[in-house]
Amino acid sequence: MWCIIYLKQTKKEVMARIKRTARNWTGGNAPINEPRKSVRQLHHLCIRFMHNRNLGNLVAMVGKVNKLLGWFNRHKNDIVFFKAATMYTDFDGRTGLHYIVQVDDSFQVIDTWLKYAPETAQVKDKYDKLPLHDACFHGFSLEKVMALLEAYSKGVEELDVNRNLPLHCACSNGPSLEVVIAVLKAYPKGVEETNVHGKLPLHFACYHGSFEVVKVLIQAYPKGVEERNDEGELPLHIACRNGSSLEVVMALVEAYPKGTEEKSNDGDLPLHLACYHGSSLEVVMAVVEAYPKGVKETNLDANLPLHCACYPETDFSIEVISLFTANEGSLIRIKFSNRDVSGSEISNLVKSQIGDLPRLGNF
Repeated sequence: MWCIIYLKQTKKEVMARIKRTARNWTGGNAPINEPRKSVRQLHHLCIRFMHNRNLGNLVAMVGKVNKLLGWFNRHKNDIVFFKAATMYTDFDGRTGLHYIVQVDDSFQVIDTWLKYAPETAQVKDKYDKLPLHDACFHGFSLEKVMALLEAYSKGVEELDVNRNLPLHCACSNGPSLEVVIAVLKAYPKGVEETNVHGKLPLHFACYHGSFEVVKVLIQAYPKGVEERNDEGELPLHIACRNGSSLEVVMALVEAYPKGTEEKSNDGDLPLHLACYHGSSLEVVMAVVEAYPKGVKETNLDANLPLHCACYPETDFSIEVISLFTANEGSLIRIKFSNRDVSGSEISNLVKSQIGDLPRLGNF
């Protein structure tokens, strides 16, 4: 018996919430008589739309687009109900718009949505993210981002709970150059703002960004290459730690050569991180050439870059190791394959497998 009462109260409370929400736009017009299921139907369609994107089901995607557009056509003249449905939020405070902006081929739906309910572009979820934040994070469609900017131009200046701007989001997930430029143009000062972890958009771009994106951010804020995050890392540290391309690393080194000499809070040079995380031989050589003395410097764990290159969890690169052991008379001892061996032993191993490599200066 108590279960029935609870369900009735829940439904009553939900309908009351929807009616109160609707009156905010209609000035107290007639209440909604639609059942709860119909009000939530749009939200469910949006979630399924996003899930079909994740499954890569193109046929189902087309069907969901048609269903969403059909829903708009059926209900667009019922202003009260339409507003309540588009503004409906789930437990994470997310509207349906938060979900559909995550889908690449969703511009037709988003354009229609914002045509009839542009105010939804201003709704933040419980993490203070606007639909624009989500669109920028999944920002492979310039049209989608521009539509949201047109609906709420101030959104480009809004911070989420971690103090991320849409620009931070645009730079953090294999960013599109067009999207980054559009967001940067809408709010140029954003390139100088750090989030709660002390990261600039440039720091994010160095995780997965292309050379073109990194170059644009450096040009927009040249001092950014010198700024550290809360872990004491420069953008160069992040690029070396995340296997960025030689072009990205060289752009950062050329913009701030002294960055190769700077240590993070863990005492790591960019060279330590490049070796530990298995960067290419070309990247390691570029960093060594910029700061040759770095091969003899230790981090807080008393590890040389050579130690980092030989860690068990490192992607083993015999070419990188050979770079540090090519000099005759090397007495460096490292932990390798659960035993201590000298640099000369590894040098002999290198020679037996790939022959001699040209020496890179005198370390």
